[in-house]
Amino acid sequence: MLGRFSAASGSYAAFILALAGAARAQPPAPAAAAAPEPAVLWYRSSGDCPDGAGFLTRVGDRAASVRLAEAGDRVDFVVNLSMTPEGARGRLERETEGGTVAIREVVDASCERAADVIALNLALALDPERPAGGPVTGPATSPAPKTSEPAGAEQETEAGVPRPRSTPPPAKLLPQAVPEAAPPEPEAEPEPDRWRVGAQGGVLGGVAPELMARFTVFAELSGALVPLLTDVTVRVLAVGAFGSWDTDSGAVDQSLWAARIDVCPLSLGGPVVSLKPCVAGELGQVRASHDQSASALWGALGVHARAQWVLGSSVAIEAEGGALFPMRRYEVAAGSTVLYRSAPAGLSAAVGTSIGF
Repeated sequence: MLGRFSAASGSYAAFILALAGAARAQPPAPAAAAAPEPAVLWYRSSGDCPDGAGFLTRVGDRAASVRLAEAGDRVDFVVNLSMTPEGARGRLERETEGGTVAIREVVDASCERAADVIALNLALALDPERPAGGPVTGPATSPAPKTSEPAGAEQETEAGVPRPRSTPPPAKLLPQAVPEAAPPEPEAEPEPDRWRVGAQGGVLGGVAPELMARFTVFAELSGALVPLLTDVTVRVLAVGAFGSWDTDSGAVDQSLWAARIDVCPLSLGGPVVSLKPCVAGELGQVRASHDQSASALWGALGVHARAQWVLGSSVAIEAEGGALFPMRRYEVAAGSTVLYRSAPAGLSAAVGTSIGF
């Protein structure tokens, strides 16, 4: 389409009639009168767009009906051709004696084609009696220039451009109703990482007379029972604990090595900060060394709570604490003398970090 104009009419023919309205409103000249003066065109172009003389050649056989404006002239038509980031923009403006501003505006990738379209519209306005579909000498017009402005919008003259001659002020158009924009959709919360690997360090109490240093490395799978239980987290860990202390019979070194599994059925909070209650089971070996070494099977069940905070780049820090219940109580003896015995329940606490993917 060639675009639309800002006036009371919505058709192409009405646009041409609006541009030529002043001329048609005058009474017909007597047959013996001199030929009418050519219309005055105020023309401006920039970039690679045609100059005034080049534009008039595009008007074809009606070029004799129009001339370029000179200093002091009263203007009938205004034409602007310029290059913009959207493409070449061409604009033809005329204000009728009735105060209606008729404007034709097109946008095209080529300024040459935009000039052809504006020249055709000017030629039709200069001689509206000729049918719009009739032959017009001059370059061919652009097959599909782009419409620039919606119909009904008010048009204003650029700074420094003379408005076409007119006595009454331009007619004011009623503002067009603009539909309200739909509210933006809320941003979705980031999805938690499904896999994590990390390490912890902490203490273990109740297995020996004093606290043992405890460390773990782990791999974690979130949403292990999707779609039934989406919050379930399963963690597999390798656990090590060790300590050394003095007894009545001398120093005793004790260590514990085990495989552990944690199952956390719930996740309270969100993907960034969460709190998870968990149950755990351990199976491994506990060893004590005095004058001689001895080992025994280690098994325990536990409960604990884990708080986790996911930082940027899927890095998380965490802290947990809970209770551990050995399946049996262990004694460390020197001969027939019992040096100490493990408690029926122990406590564990740890902090750690992990990376998700």
